[in-house]
Amino acid sequence: MRCQLSLKKVRSDNTAAAGAGPLALLLAVVAFAAFSFVLPGLPFAATPEGGGGEAAKGTNDKPVTVTSDTMESLRGERVVIFRGQVVAEQDSLMCSDELRVFYDEQQQVKNIVATGNARVVRDGNRARGDKIVYDKVNGEVIITGNAAAMQCGDIVRGEKIIFYLDSDNVMVVGGDKRVRAVIMPKKENKECSDGDTSGAEGHISEEFQCQRAR
Repeated sequence: MRCQLSLKKVRSDNTAAAGAGPLALLLAVVAFAAFSFVLPGLPFAATPEGGGGEAAKGTNDKPVTVTSDTMESLRGERVVIFRGQVVAEQDSLMCSDELRVFYDEQQQVKNIVATGNARVVRDGNRARGDKIVYDKVNGEVIITGNAAAMQCGDIVRGEKIIFYLDSDNVMVVGGDKRVRAVIMPKKENKECSDGDTSGAEGHISEEFQCQRAR
């Protein structure tokens, strides 16, 4: 039996505007995953999967639901650890083998670290790597280890991808290998309209989406 926890969303103005660039939507996706957590009073109350969470009346009120095999709350260290097929879901999905949420004395998130097949999925757009770190202090989301960002057939690959949330800028570092980018011509790129879109993904499970995002 898997654990399920609902976390309410915290509003942030640091997300990228749609259409700001070729990877703007992916930046918004990763920013969503980073900014969507605010920790309620501890200890957490985990419920078996299917127990249900807060009903969503709209996007701003929709809780983030984290599903995993196990959940551990270390109050002394101010960290909550989700392990085993972790899926954090709201309008987007953040998937990993393990997800650690670090918080301060006010129970506000400081860092989020997703490790092991870490992926972010939204509307057919995907970012993935061995590790995804949200650094709130520096306003960065860092994807490392075979990092890749994919949007509408466009693909950028490197050893590290850094999203600077304050400026909406992106840096790709090749490491031992060179950075590789594949940009599809718009007239030949039918993936956005004919491929994996939000309408298609709305009918399949989040676990399947996470597996497909690898």
